[in-house]
Amino acid sequence: MSRAISKVAYKLPVVKHILHERNNLRTDKGILQLEKGNLEASYRQAKQALNDPRTFLAHHFVHGQGIEIGAAQFPVILPEGVKIRYVDLFTEAEIRKAWPIYENLDIVHIDVVDNGEQLTKFKARSLDFIIANHFLEHCLDPIGTLTNMYKKLRPNGILFLAIPDKRYTFDKDRVITPYSHLLAEHKDKTKRFLWEHTVEFFTLAEPFDGDIEQRSREIIESGFRIHYHVWTSRELVELFTRIADDFGVKIEIEALVKNGHETIFVLRKVRLR
Repeated sequence: MSRAISKVAYKLPVVKHILHERNNLRTDKGILQLEKGNLEASYRQAKQALNDPRTFLAHHFVHGQGIEIGAAQFPVILPEGVKIRYVDLFTEAEIRKAWPIYENLDIVHIDVVDNGEQLTKFKARSLDFIIANHFLEHCLDPIGTLTNMYKKLRPNGILFLAIPDKRYTFDKDRVITPYSHLLAEHKDKTKRFLWEHTVEFFTLAEPFDGDIEQRSREIIESGFRIHYHVWTSRELVELFTRIADDFGVKIEIEALVKNGHETIFVLRKVRLR
C-alpha cells in the first residue's frame, strides 16, 4: 500500500481499531482494493465496508465453509464463494409461531435444526468458521458452549462472535458475570442457575410489574432464552484467555472491535505444535 493510500485508509475510524498484522492493513480478497489509479472509488468502497465492522471482519477472516447460529433477520454479509448453513434451535415456522415479533421479519432459512450450544449434528474438525452473534450471553454454560465450538472447528478455524457490552444495554444495572461463576455453572449439571438468572433479568434488566416468579416460570417453560450472563469486553478477554489454559481451548484473539453496544471478537483456533 502506497503512503498516500495508507494515509487515506487510516483516516477511516474503524481502521484505527482493526488489527495490526505487520502494522499494515491487509487488502486481500478485494475487501478494500486500495489500488493506484482508482483511489476515489476505493475510498468509497472502504468507507462503506467500515461503516459495518461485521461485514469488514467477515470479508477479512471468514472463508471456506461453516455455519451461523441464530442469525434470524441479521445474518452476516459474507464474501463471495463462502458456503454457509444457518443453524437454530427451532425451524422458521416454530420461531414465528412462538415469538410474534418475528412474524413479519425476513429471517434466514434454517438449514440445520440443532442446539447451538452443543452442535451435535456436526462432526469434530468439520467447519472452517462458526458465527454466533448475540448468542453467548443466552447460553447457560458459556464455557461448555465455547469448548464445543472449538471442537467443531478445523485447525486455524475462525470463531466470530458479537457480544453486547452490558453498559450500553438494558443489562446495565446487572452485576458482571465473573469467570468464577462461569466455572461453577460449567460444573453444575442441575441447571440450578437458570432460575437465578431469570429472576434477576426480570428484576434488573426488564423490570416486570407483577409476579416476577410467575413471569420467570413462564419464560423458562416457553424455551425463550434471556440474557443469562452479562459482560464488558474486559471480562470477555479474560474468559477467552483463561479457557485456553483451563480447558485446552487453544484460541487466540485475532480482532477485537467495539461496534456501538457490542464488541466483535474474531478468535482463531491455534494449530497445536
